[in-house]
Amino acid sequence: MRLDFIEYCEDKGKASEWRLDDCQLGNINLVVGHNASGKSRILRAINFLAHLLCGDEMLRPQHRSRKWKLIFSNTDKIHNSLHINS
Repeated sequence: MRLDFIEYCEDKGKASEWRLDDCQLGNINLVVGHNASGKSRILRAINFLAHLLCGDEMLRPQHRSRKWKLIFSNTDKIHNSLHINS
């Protein structure tokens, strides 16, 4: 199964809100951008999601609201949404 598409929002409605809209992924991906444009935040959001899906109990609690919209593909497209309030 491969992650094809991700939308992510952190701290919606707050001054610290950060969002990633319409990120289409492929077989090979290269994240390019200016300094402080969010490249590392994109990778952290995907990494955090991977740890959640693997059942990693070592995740540090963070006082953030997070929301993902995901599309995975294998042979069929699988659409998922995940929203975490902490």
